[in-house]
Amino acid sequence: MSRTYSALWQIACSALLATLLLAPSAFGQGFPGQKKEADLANLGVIGARGDVSGSLIRVSEVLPGGGAKRAGLAAGDEILGVGEKNFSSSTPLLELYAAIERVEAARKRQPLKLKVRRGGNETELLVPVARLGACSKSCPKKCKRCDKIVKAGLGFLAKTQVGNGCLPTDLGGRTGLIVVTSLGGLAFLSAGTSPKPGTPLGRAIEYVLKNANTPDKGGLKMGGRGNWNQENWAHAYALCFLAEVANKTRRKDVKAKVKELANKLLETMEASGGWAHGPGGPNALNYLELEIVSNYALLGLGAARRLGIELDEAKLGKAMAWIESTSGGDGGVGYSPRSGQKGHGDPGRTAGALVAFAALGQKKRPFYRKMVSFYANHVGELPAGHVKRCGIGPFGDDAAGSREAVRTSWAGRERAGVRSSGVKWVSGVRRRRARSSRRLDRRDGSVETLWADTPSTPRLSLPAQAARLGA
Repeated sequence: MSRTYSALWQIACSALLATLLLAPSAFGQGFPGQKKEADLANLGVIGARGDVSGSLIRVSEVLPGGGAKRAGLAAGDEILGVGEKNFSSSTPLLELYAAIERVEAARKRQPLKLKVRRGGNETELLVPVARLGACSKSCPKKCKRCDKIVKAGLGFLAKTQVGNGCLPTDLGGRTGLIVVTSLGGLAFLSAGTSPKPGTPLGRAIEYVLKNANTPDKGGLKMGGRGNWNQENWAHAYALCFLAEVANKTRRKDVKAKVKELANKLLETMEASGGWAHGPGGPNALNYLELEIVSNYALLGLGAARRLGIELDEAKLGKAMAWIESTSGGDGGVGYSPRSGQKGHGDPGRTAGALVAFAALGQKKRPFYRKMVSFYANHVGELPAGHVKRCGIGPFGDDAAGSREAVRTSWAGRERAGVRSSGVKWVSGVRRRRARSSRRLDRRDGSVETLWADTPSTPRLSLPAQAARLGA
């Protein structure tokens, strides 16, 4: 049971790594006359961000201290390809990531050769990339490459962990702290770290155990009308983490908290069978359910059931039926079953639902098989999904703490020998509320609010402040 369910969480974490690497920043639309910012994608370990236009990548930002900066890559450059060849597809990000992996795996350290256009002239830039070596023939077992990733990631997490055991974030109050600490704890757990008191994993356990299912009075508060409660995210992530801990340690107090959180999630489930960001009624955009919350909630509930905790099976069935109702019949999971959102399948949401259904033993369900097919046929669309980068936090603009937590869990997934899939990464709350806003319905069926810029107020973007991962 432990090995099976751990594999499921490693799948989820590998998916988060994929979306972190691919994640655009959806600050792409605004009011008439307002400056527009292109969706930004993380260009991986080279240290830059850009937006995709056809088969090229326009660089929007180069991070200090990275290989791209040292190589001379600059904002405004257009990356046409790698080596002598231009990108050959409409998914140049995937080709770039594949090239980075080849360079990392080379026998001798070598730079990544980028074909760049600047001011109408083409040039080649040599970007230094760390050599990690190739995967071993026995990979994912006894793989030095994976071991290096795990060691570096765990070291970073341990270094950033604070005295009370949490992994810090200034996004989302206690809810954010619980979510990112749970994800970091899963990284420690999947790598085989000791759960004894005083260890990084032990401290993360105690923090989540103490703070899960407690009122978050300092959470997301952006003013205006609507419900800003986001606590379902904390309930779901804490449940997933502590269920794994209970399975590993057999601690009765942890299992009791798992039961408490499972019951809380079933209590906060909406009458439809879906979940909102948190209880308390419609949010600031005047809607309740969004599918991505269901993925985490059901994944945690599946873990609780595997521990022998009895759950309301009728509610579980209703929750899975609600997810299925978001689809247009092709297996793609939509943002919700509401008009304009139903049928807008997204590979990230779909893969998250796959993991959740698997945790509940639903692999033979016809819709599960449809989701597998949809994801396989649309995985290349992940870079264009409804995801956002994290904008603020003690780790800087690219939320390194969350990234390392996910990368470390991903490496643990490789060693467990399971394939990757996708779940949604969403972030994007800035520090102050703008004075006016407008609702925007995105092409993938999701909804966001765009806030007018003022000299002191960047735009705020919703909808799923969800990934309190950014943490």
